[in-house]
Amino acid sequence: MEQRVTQIENDLKTLAGKLEQALYRVDDYTTKSQGELAGAISEVKGTTDDQIKNMQEIIEARILVIENEILQWKEWSKGIENRIGALELGHQNMIKESQGIYPDLAALNHRLQVIEGNRTGDSGSGSGGSRKSIMEYRFWENVRTLENDRTMYRDWRARFKGTYKQVGPPTGWREVLEYLESPEAMKKQEITSEDLKIWLTSPGGNAAKRAGMTEGGIMKMGEDLDVILQSKCGEKSQACTLWKRSKEDGILAYFWINVWYMSTSGEGITIRTTSLMNPTTSKKDEEVMYDVQKWLDDEREMEAMGIDRLGVDYRIAAVKRICTQM
Repeated sequence: MEQRVTQIENDLKTLAGKLEQALYRVDDYTTKSQGELAGAISEVKGTTDDQIKNMQEIIEARILVIENEILQWKEWSKGIENRIGALELGHQNMIKESQGIYPDLAALNHRLQVIEGNRTGDSGSGSGGSRKSIMEYRFWENVRTLENDRTMYRDWRARFKGTYKQVGPPTGWREVLEYLESPEAMKKQEITSEDLKIWLTSPGGNAAKRAGMTEGGIMKMGEDLDVILQSKCGEKSQACTLWKRSKEDGILAYFWINVWYMSTSGEGITIRTTSLMNPTTSKKDEEVMYDVQKWLDDEREMEAMGIDRLGVDYRIAAVKRICTQM
């Protein structure tokens, strides 16, 4: 596409140069004709009538030739202008087409990469290759195994989402996870893939539906989560126990795991509340925004567990503590 656009631009420059040369030649012919006519008039003064008549015929014939050549040049230049107009129109159309093609090409290229990754995974994994293929991506090396330390879960979840989006998940996957992690959903005992299909048809699922999620996408997402959690849950962790209980329903496994790691004991709630009220002061100015965001995330997690938000005065004091050396 870029080569075609460059070629059109070069053609336009070439035609513009030729048109300029043509106009220059027309001006040159006109100047020469005027000079010849002036010279002929000066010679007429000392000639006979027959000579004058003969000169007039010669001059008229010469003028006629020049006029014909001028007409030819005008027709030729008009043809060049028409061609330039057609090329410019074609150029504009190509630019408009490219604006729609490039995003499609990017999406197609990403899809081809996903397909190639699946094909590579299938070739060496036998009958289970299609289920194993998603873990063939080396991106997953950056996601640690999920153990029983709940304090590490939020970072693990962020890395998991960042990696999952790179391996071609169903469209609308992020909205589905946001629902599974919401305080409203976490009050439920369980949410299965079938429950999510029903949710997708309700007003609550409109955001996911607008993003492109379908019932088939929910099933695909459940299969993906099942394979990922199987690989990333520590053998002796609570996460592994919950995954086994889900009976290969990745949606249910993810829901249970998220609820377990986000919940805590009464003693733990007291400790976390104290930590919210007295956060650690940032060591560097460039860390302030990160630490404030982390504090807000901790507050949202406490709300998700049913703990009331701190009062306005306590919240202001906490944020000031992060930003100011005490």
